[in-house]
Amino acid sequence: GVWSVLLCMSGTYGNLLDVIGRTRMHTLATSVLNKEIEILRNLPYDSVGIIGGYPVGQIAGSKSVNYEGQTFVITSYVRNLDDAFDGYATGTTPIDTAPADHKLVEIQLDCTTCFKFVPMSFTTWVSPQNLEASTQNGSLFVNVFNANGAAISGANVLVRNTSLSPTITI
Repeated sequence: GVWSVLLCMSGTYGNLLDVIGRTRMHTLATSVLNKEIEILRNLPYDSVGIIGGYPVGQIAGSKSVNYEGQTFVITSYVRNLDDAFDGYATGTTPIDTAPADHKLVEIQLDCTTCFKFVPMSFTTWVSPQNLEASTQNGSLFVNVFNANGAAISGANVLVRNTSLSPTITI
């Protein structure tokens, strides 16, 4: 009787502490991600990119931050995107000669010191203030096929240009 009630109360108390702890870590992680998004929003459009990546910019591809005693690992990705409003770079008329219409930024967050932490991510679009302009840039399209010529979806592709300084890695 009494022991089973105490055991039940102890389990409930333990579960309550676990929920409170995870909620606190989720709140801290959201604060870290919000801070990263605010930094991104204050960058000039041409600086929204990855250091040593493409598009080139001022965002670290990966970094660790300590926030309220927890260590968070932030991984950032930036992609140029081509929109239909002015045509596409391939296969349509008109051909878009400046296909980097806006950027897609994803910031992923993991906590190396948090108990039972579920990784989080934020994704946002970044657009230039004015209309795009033609540049001397090009586009790289990669298709991956197996030995039989069948397309492979979801393949991981690494592109590195070591002739530039800094080296670009995509």
